[in-house]
Formats: sequence, structure tokens, C-alpha cells
Amino acid sequence: MQTSAGKTTKRSLRFSLFVFCQLFLLNLPNSAHPSPQNKPPLIQICIIIDDMGYAIKSAEKFINLPFDLTLAIIPFSPYSKRVAYLAHHHQKEVMLHAPMETLAETKWEDGLTSDMQENELVARVDEMLFDIPFAVGLNNHGGSKLTQQKQHMDWLMSWAAQRQLFFIDSRTTAASVAAEAAKQAIVPYQQRDVFLDNSKDPSDIKNQLNKLIAIASKQGHAIGIGHPYAETFAVLKEELPKLQQQGIRLTTVSNLVFNDLNQPRLFLSQQPGASFTDLK
Repeated sequence: MQTSAGKTTKRSLRFSLFVFCQLFLLNLPNSAHPSPQNKPPLIQICIIIDDMGYAIKSAEKFINLPFDLTLAIIPFSPYSKRVAYLAHHHQKEVMLHAPMETLAETKWEDGLTSDMQENELVARVDEMLFDIPFAVGLNNHGGSKLTQQKQHMDWLMSWAAQRQLFFIDSRTTAASVAAEAAKQAIVPYQQRDVFLDNSKDPSDIKNQLNKLIAIASKQGHAIGIGHPYAETFAVLKEELPKLQQQGIRLTTVSNLVFNDLNQPRLFLSQQPGASFTDLK
């Protein structure tokens, strides 16, 4: 098994390559950019399982699935470190699921808020990252308010660039400015296309998974976010083995954001018609 030091070095090299390629491509004339027609068709989906860390049994079930799922763990949750170590041991990708301020009046986990100064925000997110070993990127837990704050997102992306992390926007609001901030900081960025389990009805989850596949078939790739529900587990266990037969590759988020350097959606905003909602 690859050591933690080896994985850190590999991540650093991939991040440096990403920054180099982004700067290089920005300076190419339009005619010099690779033509999509010359690229072999490859349809990829990523599935992130959010809200990990509160229940060890459900985490173990998702970790034991023989697929490249990415687990987003809430810092300071009862089993955050245990889930991170277990996921890493089973070669599952780990992300920090960073709580961020929402527009809702209901209490959210303590996280990043719009009344923080830069030093406070950086100190808090550093504490979060330290609580989640092996995290290679982060996405927002909530955040319908904070992701609208350009200054705070600039601070966060500057921090992510220094820590060589990618950022996935869960897109809990259409007014998110995360894409613009990530582009300015040259942080590898993608965004959620589909929430798989706003409804826990298995037929609805299957429909959302099919929607994810349809989006990926159209644009080359797509990211879905699910949660550690028994219904979500059952649907994924049943449906994911069928992907290869459909010509779909399930991959980790880091493989998508670092390897597909020519994907035009690395820094584009939300596609029209998507839904936005905070999930608790």
C-alpha cells in the first residue's frame, strides 16, 4: 500500500502540474487548444457521500463497497478520524466536508461564518483539516450564505491553494461565487450536478442516478452527492455494477479535477435548470 508520505508527494506533483497546465492553456491561442473531436469518448461520474462521521456502521457499509466512492467527512463529528483512517485503509478517497454558514435560521454545525476575519477563517479551516486525516480536497456542508461572500471565498481559496487542495462546490445556492474565487486562486474546482437522495425513496434515488448518468453522457462527466442513508446504499450497491456495461466510468473526484485538465467546466458556473438546496 502506498505510504501517506508518498501520497502527499504525489498530490503535490499533481497540484503543481494542474497549475502549470492551467497557466499554459490560458496563454495558448484558441487554435492551439486540443480539439474535443480528437479525444476518445470517456464518460465519467463521481459520487461523493457527504455527512460522514456521525455513524460508524453506515460508514463501514459504504467503505466496503468495491467502487471508487469519495467520502466527505464532517470535522469534529464523533467518528471523523476513525472514518478517515478506515476509508484510507480501504483505498477510498477522503474529503473535508466543511460546515459553512447557511441562510437558514436553524442551527448548523460550528463552521466558517461571514462574520469571521481572514485569520479566524484560516485558523478554523486549518483545525477542520487537521481533524480529517488524508483529506485531498473539500466541499461545503451547507454554505448557502458563506459561498455568496466573495471576500470569504477568496480567503478560503487562497488557503486551499496553499494546502494544495481541490474544492467542490455543493451548490447549495445559485448565487455561489466559489467558481470565480477558485479560478482566481488557481484552485482545482468542480461542482455538484445532482443530489442523489433529497428523497429517500429508492425509485427517486434511481431516477437521480439516471439523471447523473444523462448529464455525464452529455458533457463528459458529472458529480453526484449522496448521504449515508440505508436507501442510498442499497441503490448504489444494486446499480453501480451496471455502469461499466453502459460505458460509464466511476472515478474519484481527484482523478476528475486533476486529470481532465482540458475540461471546460473546471471553472464554469452552474448549468441552467439545476436545483439548489441546503441539506441537513
